[in-house]
Amino acid sequence: MIVAEKIPTELAYLKNAYDAQLLGVEKDHFGMKILTIKAMKVAVEMGDKDAFDSIGRDESKAIDLLMSYYTNGIEHKEDIGNFISSIGILPQKTEKSP
Repeated sequence: MIVAEKIPTELAYLKNAYDAQLLGVEKDHFGMKILTIKAMKVAVEMGDKDAFDSIGRDESKAIDLLMSYYTNGIEHKEDIGNFISSIGILPQKTEKSP
């Protein structure tokens, strides 16, 4: 059975960035810009000026901040678990037959 799931756009971009790194190919620049903007918004929401400033200097900090944000369960906890499973860090959930 194929199950389609809707996940936040930034998680799709995180997966693409991760896959690009694994394959040693160039990252999607548009996706990285989206991640950077999302991370800057998160930093502002959290009131973390240092994180905001570091993201502006180094786009990889955007990935670090968003991964931390999601793995700490602030938002979309189930989606990040599915994302981490899909990239091979955790075992994937399997559906049980009745």
